[in-house]
Amino acid sequence: MTKLIINATSVKAGGAKKRLLEFLSRADRDDRYKIILLKNSAFDVKVSRTHLITLPSSMEPLFRLLSDIFIVPLMYLLGYKKAYIFGNFFISPYPGRMIWNLTNIEPFVHERHEVAYTGRHHRRLAILRSLFWLSRNPDILVAQSESTASLLKNKCDCRIENVYNGIDISGRDLSRDASERVNDKSISLIVICQVIRYKRIDQFLNYLMQKGLFDSVKLQIVGKLTWDTEYVHELRNLIASLHIEDRVTLCGELPHEQTLSMLEKSDALVYTNAYDNCPNVVLEAMSCGVHVLALENEVIKELARKFGGVSFFTFEMGHNEFLELLDSPEPSTYRFTWDDHYSEITRMIDQL
Repeated sequence: MTKLIINATSVKAGGAKKRLLEFLSRADRDDRYKIILLKNSAFDVKVSRTHLITLPSSMEPLFRLLSDIFIVPLMYLLGYKKAYIFGNFFISPYPGRMIWNLTNIEPFVHERHEVAYTGRHHRRLAILRSLFWLSRNPDILVAQSESTASLLKNKCDCRIENVYNGIDISGRDLSRDASERVNDKSISLIVICQVIRYKRIDQFLNYLMQKGLFDSVKLQIVGKLTWDTEYVHELRNLIASLHIEDRVTLCGELPHEQTLSMLEKSDALVYTNAYDNCPNVVLEAMSCGVHVLALENEVIKELARKFGGVSFFTFEMGHNEFLELLDSPEPSTYRFTWDDHYSEITRMIDQL
């Protein structure tokens, strides 16, 4: 039996949380592993065999650092010679073998997207990048796309492997075509993301208004509203100033199954990120046959090239051109499940 420590003290939301939950749901039942999970108080998980160590909620950055320096090396002395790390830095004297799942590529790309951040955000990301440089190199760094792996190849002296995020296609009707989702005369679009500035939702709303598309389109925005409250306030003001309250709904964060249900009933998922690691919501849309309308970035171009299911638009595209994108969506071939993802990660753990 392999003793494995999972260090996930920085994981709270987003794709990293999804990857961790899916991994734990399988590893907790896997007799090959005895696991200790280090986590923060905001991360709630139900396990039966995994041992949990939860850090205090107060002074969290300090306790994360103390955990890396003292607790994780102590686990090595107790026989936990392999570690699976989630996060953007790991400053620790832990001497064991290590796989590192990098959870955020923002520190490496934010300077290309100045408009997407305030000065406070830039300073935070610069600190994270410095902590990454100070971190110990892992045996294997896991990227979620070939584009991310390429971005990181000169930033880390280690083996880098690409493992896409998985999807859960059980119980879904993949045979439905887009016409079955139209419930009224309006085209139903959905954006699913943490509502933060680099998602460019405000630019998309302005585009829809300028091109007169709100006569045809309704938009639901689903996702966490507390990460960038300044931007959310600006977004609410923009919706009011454009008088589109009846066409745009800020739904906030919803349970995953409810979000998936809304996605499956939509005519298209709109993806406007300036960049990404591997957008899980795009993969989920692909898995249930929902058309993806996207602004280009390197990762989404990679997914479209390899698996289909994506049409690209620009903010210069006219009214009719945009609507024509919805007429004949290309089906996606993406079928990489969370079981496949788990098999790939455990293969690497077993090789250490």
